[in-house]
Amino acid sequence: MELKKQEINRLPVGSRHECRAVVFSVPRVSERTVTAELLLTDGSHAHQLVHAVFVGDTMARSLTEGNGLCLSAVMQPAFLPSAADGTAPSSVYPYVLRSKDIHLVTFLYPGQWQRAAVDFDSFQPAERLRYHLLCLRRHLLRELRQSGLHADAYDLGAAMMLGVRQQVSAPVRRQYADAGVSHLLALSGMHLSVIYLLVTLLFGRYRRSMVAEVLVVAVMWFYAMLTGLGPSVLRAVMLVSVSAVIRLAGRRPVTLNSLSFVALIQLLWQPLSLFDVSFQLSYLAVASILIAYPPLYGMLSDRFVCLRQLNMDAPSSPLHHRLLRLLVGMVLLSTVAQIGVAPLSIHYFASFPLFFVVSNLVMVPLAIVMLYALFLILLFSVCPMAAILQTVPVWVFLQLQAFQSAFLTWFAPLGGIGRLHLSVAQTWLCYLFLALTAALFCRLFPKKHTF
Repeated sequence: MELKKQEINRLPVGSRHECRAVVFSVPRVSERTVTAELLLTDGSHAHQLVHAVFVGDTMARSLTEGNGLCLSAVMQPAFLPSAADGTAPSSVYPYVLRSKDIHLVTFLYPGQWQRAAVDFDSFQPAERLRYHLLCLRRHLLRELRQSGLHADAYDLGAAMMLGVRQQVSAPVRRQYADAGVSHLLALSGMHLSVIYLLVTLLFGRYRRSMVAEVLVVAVMWFYAMLTGLGPSVLRAVMLVSVSAVIRLAGRRPVTLNSLSFVALIQLLWQPLSLFDVSFQLSYLAVASILIAYPPLYGMLSDRFVCLRQLNMDAPSSPLHHRLLRLLVGMVLLSTVAQIGVAPLSIHYFASFPLFFVVSNLVMVPLAIVMLYALFLILLFSVCPMAAILQTVPVWVFLQLQAFQSAFLTWFAPLGGIGRLHLSVAQTWLCYLFLALTAALFCRLFPKKHTF
């Protein structure tokens, strides 16, 4: 379907450039356009990333990451001046592009591009590394598709394991958001913690040695680069690296100081990441957990110990104790994280999930098992001799995906309030109130972990 005439009239115009490029992201296909990030390999803008929009071209729907292109394109800077004064950006989106190191925007119509061979000689070392990682991710996606997963299960698996969310349908994303579990579709600390646990288990009792820590951190960075180094993934892998160094020094690994240090390094590297919504939500969620979780957990621990002392004859077992501790920990974790990001989520998305505790109690354990299943699917695909074993994790993933889909179909319509609004000033006031409340709790209930 072609764009409307008034939309075409608003497209930027300028001088045309003949150049070669490589598709450096998974293309996002919509009804009328296909968008992708391109790396220019020659010309006056060589080695720069471009946000390309393919307009009204069905051939662009077959593009995949790593494809080489020959372009005849009009390049425009990512910062487009507003009509008011000619200097201010027209929206926040140009800042988001700049946070991804994308400085140019182009619109491509049929006849303005064609497939071409990739010119490896023009790549810089970092670009060559990223290209090979893109090819590896494309291979893993192909193995995942050929494992026997149907379309919806493949889209979910690609998002959860490899960070490819472009193919997840808008209704599915809306269901996850309404249920308060949209973080499961975005690679974050939870996903990296599963990979971290799998890697550390390989070292057995030597997992706390310096060699094991270095190798684990190296694997985490490789996985983060493979998935595209999004803001939340970069935050998580940098926090893992800093925690490993602090742990080897015999100190407490994850604190607000280490989180602040990681945020400072990330902002020095990519200053405009501050305008990225995922960056803001990721750090707010982790900071909320570090600030509010310990005193709340300690308060409940004191209440639990008092109840046990009042009822010494009540039957109890270590299993009941561990299950109760796990349940309380999950409820507190999801509650604290959701409250911490609530004002910002309402400001950006104008909605708030009411029953996020229930949805997280159901969805998070299922998502962890699904991540293990995806890991086994990709692991068994590497070895042809183990291909028959792949059917087991495929079956597990399909069953859990079907249950998740049915649960979200029933639960999502019940779980959200829409049409909310918070201005920037109101959002800051909400966080001022949360900060004062957190300070009061930290003073009244010292950090305890005896529950």
